[in-house]
Amino acid sequence: MELRQLLLNFKWNHRFFNEKSNIEIIIEFHNAPKVEKSIFFNQIKEIGKKFILIDIKSIPTYIPFHRIKLIRNIKRDEVFYQKKTK
Repeated sequence: MELRQLLLNFKWNHRFFNEKSNIEIIIEFHNAPKVEKSIFFNQIKEIGKKFILIDIKSIPTYIPFHRIKLIRNIKRDEVFYQKKTK
């Protein structure tokens, strides 16, 4: 499944309504590829065509999809997406 479609599925599928705070998204920073940050799905403000919008310390931050490394449910230890490594 395409990454954007997966994110939209979390947003609109009734199965995930109570799970949004358990969906963890690991992102890597462009200025430091080995630095990762963990956010949760309920922090996403917008899902664009090629990005997600989150607020970090009340500052709107656009995260392109290619920066997303992993999406998982931490409560059930279920991985939904893992970026292929080169």
